[in-house]
Order: sequence, then structure tokens, then C-alpha cells
Amino acid sequence: MILQIRSRNIWSILLLSASILTSVSTQVANSNKVAFHERDGSHPRSETPVLKQISAELSGSFVGQPSNLTIEFVLTLENVGPVELKIADPLDSLFLMFTTTKNRLINIPQRKPQAVNISGGKKNISFPAPIEFRQIVQGTSVRYQKEEVVTIGPREKVQIVFSTQPVVMQNINTAIQSEESPRAFKAKAHLGLVTAPPKGGGRAVESDWMLFSL
Repeated sequence: MILQIRSRNIWSILLLSASILTSVSTQVANSNKVAFHERDGSHPRSETPVLKQISAELSGSFVGQPSNLTIEFVLTLENVGPVELKIADPLDSLFLMFTTTKNRLINIPQRKPQAVNISGGKKNISFPAPIEFRQIVQGTSVRYQKEEVVTIGPREKVQIVFSTQPVVMQNINTAIQSEESPRAFKAKAHLGLVTAPPKGGGRAVESDWMLFSL
């Protein structure tokens, strides 16, 4: 069966690959709340500037007991423009990176792209994603189901809350112990903001590094 990978997923994978190949920045946030900015060297997929209306921010904190910690992230998207926007599920194009304090990359599983066959059917490729979907908070509405499209009205904020799977902290602890470095690590995120079909266009953005101390 011939499979064609969705173009937006290919774009996200290329974004992650390019980011890993670049040197790790020494800029680290003083708190666990950072803004997203345009990735160095990235080029927009469309000349439509509408996605410039969206500002993005990420915060992170520990959840659970010391022996069984997970990281809870909150992705905040704000539409600062005058028109409503519909974007593809941001978590589908979100990639997390973790390093030790000595800038050694910590490997974690990443989500495999979703494939579509030529007859239009869908096939989900099973692979342990590093994140678990939690909830979408939009005004007074709280939704727990996964949504393929997120609609953000003018001057409106949407918060997407999610946690890492246990394998993430397991790999982080292993990396820290093998390096005999301080009980701390860094995290950053890469995000593709993609307009919902049938429209095209997107932005490649990345956050600054967040420092987590255990």
C-alpha cells in the first residue's frame, strides 16, 4: 500500500531534525515560563501573514511524588489580531527537546507522523509519544477530548495542558546520573503553527530553554 505522509508532519519532522543539528543555545530562562519566537533560518510556508497574529508561551512544572515525577506543560496561544483563526492541533506538531546542564541531548521518544493512503483512509502508526493530552482551557470552557482543529477568536487565549509520559523522566534521570551533573536539566519546545485545511501556511517557532531543578 502506498502511503503519503501529511506535509505538515513532514515539515515538523524536518524542523526537529534541523534544530538538533544546531548548537545548543546557552540562553536559559530564569523561570519556567518562556515565549516562542521565530526559529533562526526558518522561512514561512505561505506569504499569508495571518499566523503572525498568534503569540505562544510555554510554562512547565513538576507533578507527582519525587519518586514518580512527570512534567506538566501549559501551552498558551493568544490571538492578538482582529480576525478568528483556525489552526491544526498544535500538539501534532509540537516536539520537546531535553538536555543535561552540560548540553548533552537526552533522547526521548517522539510522535510518529500520521499516514494517509491513496484511497483517503487513515492509518495511525503506533509509537509511544512523549506527551499525554490533558485538556484545552478556552475562556470558561474546559475540554478533554482531542481536537483536530483549534479555533481562536480575536483577542482570545487558549491554553493546552499536557504532561510527559513516565519514559521522559526515566531517560532524564538516567542521563543525569551517567553524567554526574547537578540534579537539573533543560527543556525547550519546537512548534509548527499550521492553518487548518483547506488553507495552507504556517510558522516554525521555538521557545527559549527552561531550567528544571530536581
